[in-house]
Amino acid sequence: SAGAARASPCPEGHAESGSPAAALGAHASRMICGKCSMEQSYNPARPCEKCNFIMQAKGSSHWDGGDGTRNLASMSTKDAKKFKGGLQQANSKFKTSSGKADRVGAKAKAKRENEKKFGKS
Repeated sequence: SAGAARASPCPEGHAESGSPAAALGAHASRMICGKCSMEQSYNPARPCEKCNFIMQAKGSSHWDGGDGTRNLASMSTKDAKKFKGGLQQANSKFKTSSGKADRVGAKAKAKRENEKKFGKS
């Protein structure tokens, strides 16, 4: 753009620059790397063209009320959300297993009769 001669660090600074485009809500199409100061086209998802510095902050490895990671593979094992429901439930260290097979069915009946004859071992 042919307006501002200086770089603004954020939308607030951009609005305070007095640029006519800023008053209309337009944002810059260029950005400056925070590590090596190279000017490049605006794309916060792509790393710097010169030094490969990643512009976006990495998310945490916790649930953080839904704002953190949702990837169960990268989620911290200390986060209880990792073991709640879904695909991970079969592998959950907190999931209990049923004892019904020990009480009901042919195997359980054979076990009961065996205990009747020989007593509990």
